[in-house]
Amino acid sequence: MEKLPLITARSGSTNSPRGSNVGKAMVPGTQCAMPPVMNMEADVTIPRNVWSAWREAGKPRCLRRALTAEERGVLMRRKNELEMVIGGYHASEKDQLAAAVGKMYGAFPAFSMKGGSGTVARIGSVLQSLEAYPGWAVIKACEKVKTQGYVRSEGLGEYTRETHWPPSDAELIEVVRDCAKLYKDQYDSATDLLEAEVE
Repeated sequence: MEKLPLITARSGSTNSPRGSNVGKAMVPGTQCAMPPVMNMEADVTIPRNVWSAWREAGKPRCLRRALTAEERGVLMRRKNELEMVIGGYHASEKDQLAAAVGKMYGAFPAFSMKGGSGTVARIGSVLQSLEAYPGWAVIKACEKVKTQGYVRSEGLGEYTRETHWPPSDAELIEVVRDCAKLYKDQYDSATDLLEAEVE
């Protein structure tokens, strides 16, 4: 799995306390380490134990039994830790994100010759369209697009990898969504379990 391009806390000491956040990827705007992508108990064991094996058409999936207090606590903690990393970016990250978007655009021959106020306005517009997405996912997506290009639909099920023209806002948003998908899916799973009714 590739390393997320996030702010990390560093220390000169190699004797950091076990379980400390030193050297770990940090949630932007906080002193908290990024949560794990997978929490075995919350993301696998509890869903497997409580979801009903069938779903009535047109209705939400139900639980086969009520959650225990312990299971509900595990799911609430999981939901809360994921909520911090799937929400919109912090105002404090805007300069860092503008730099990432600018570098991404600069990697495309069709855009690299442009400059001045038009470029600044374009970056501002992109950041506005990305306000609902986490900063770490925007940075990761920009780096991915810059180094690998992005997939562009040609219609009728045809897709090409674009490396000459920069992505539209909608195309960049798709890459950002893909980068944040694992965290968002686990958040949605915990939320669905907490809100589900017993059959």
